[in-house]
Amino acid sequence: MPVSPQRFPREKLNDTRLQRIHSELLDVLYTLEQLEIVENVGAHKEQLTVTRSRQDDSRADASIPAAVVRGLRVFAATIYLL
Repeated sequence: MPVSPQRFPREKLNDTRLQRIHSELLDVLYTLEQLEIVENVGAHKEQLTVTRSRQDDSRADASIPAAVVRGLRVFAATIYLL
């Protein structure tokens, strides 16, 4: 669920737009958290940043913290014979 340019067609890159991108990214992260793909979004949301690119004046750069949920790969059990 990447935030693609199609979500912001023909829009000017300004501070308001950067805030909208930030909000969209948080929305995507919370959706991924509900799907149990990432976790602790609320704890890491302050680290999410969206800034203007220094190399390309028509691009926004984002730093997205994401704690990926570890998959259940091993299950251990003990059988007590009665």
